[in-house]
Amino acid sequence: MKKLVLTIAALCLTSALVFAGGKKDRAPVGNWTFDTAETSVGGTSGTFYLTKGEFYQYVGAIDLTWDDSAFGDGMLKLDLDFSDPGSQNDWSEPKMAIDLPVSLNMRNIGTLSFDFYFDPNGRTMGSFKTQLFGTQGTPHASVDIPEEGETLENGFVKTTVVIPFPVKAGFITDFRLSIIGSNTDYIGPVYIDNLKFGPPQ
Repeated sequence: MKKLVLTIAALCLTSALVFAGGKKDRAPVGNWTFDTAETSVGGTSGTFYLTKGEFYQYVGAIDLTWDDSAFGDGMLKLDLDFSDPGSQNDWSEPKMAIDLPVSLNMRNIGTLSFDFYFDPNGRTMGSFKTQLFGTQGTPHASVDIPEEGETLENGFVKTTVVIPFPVKAGFITDFRLSIIGSNTDYIGPVYIDNLKFGPPQ
């Protein structure tokens, strides 16, 4: 009997270690570092893509790609063109989206943050905003993208964006993120890195 108990205990411990190891090796849910192109863009499950049918007051050319040459690290690259007067509104909004391979539990989640890189020489006026929303209505918020940040050797400015939103219980299966031009004539790329959901502020 004692031998049987010890055997069962050993099996339980082994199962626990295997399960813990499996969890440890999984990528964090709701956290995107854009290390590779295959896990960043293209529209397949778990990657970002443009939703051109949902753009608002944006008529310029646009392209969403993955880039690891501008800053030596993998990032989302969004080529924007607000030079057309038709895009020079207070709210000119191209959108990108992602369909999550696994539903994301929003319990105790109240922010989305990311690093944002832009070229201040790419415009003569205006600024950027950003908006987050899910098709189920949770979460939904918009903020101004900070103008201040670290000026890098190539002239780009790196700033950190935090979008706070009300904490609501539930799950999301997809969400949209937009980089909004506000009365701007910006032409050129912007970059997004280290995108992640987090606790409330």
